[in-house]
Amino acid sequence: MHSKSQVKWSGPLEPFAAGFDAELARLGYTPAGTRRKLEAAAHLSQWLAGRGMTVDDIGDETIGEFAAARRAAGYSSQLTGQSLAWMLGYLRALGAVRPATAPGPAADARHRRLGQSGHGQGIPQPAPWSLALDSAAHRP
Repeated sequence: MHSKSQVKWSGPLEPFAAGFDAELARLGYTPAGTRRKLEAAAHLSQWLAGRGMTVDDIGDETIGEFAAARRAAGYSSQLTGQSLAWMLGYLRALGAVRPATAPGPAADARHRRLGQSGHGQGIPQPAPWSLALDSAAHRP
């Protein structure tokens, strides 16, 4: 294994443990970073088992609920769905979980309204003509 410490696994994700480790090494994570990611994935596996859930139940919403449960329990790392995106991507590539659902029209409209068409920050970008007016207003 890439990570130096052995993470204890139980639950529906246990069969994927070695693959997770290899995937994190492939992605360039250090052994310490890999250990943190694997500990969170093992925690997710236990969390799923405690709710009677299987790998088939994993999706973006489930990951979000798990991340919220980690935050509420006082964990200090791996607290967002994005921090577990590597695992979801790996499981999707294997065909072990359902593919991501495409955002609907409401999400598309929200992204356009927030100026996220390539700017990435969700901050509305000024229209080009407003910049021209600004520079004209400041001329001597």
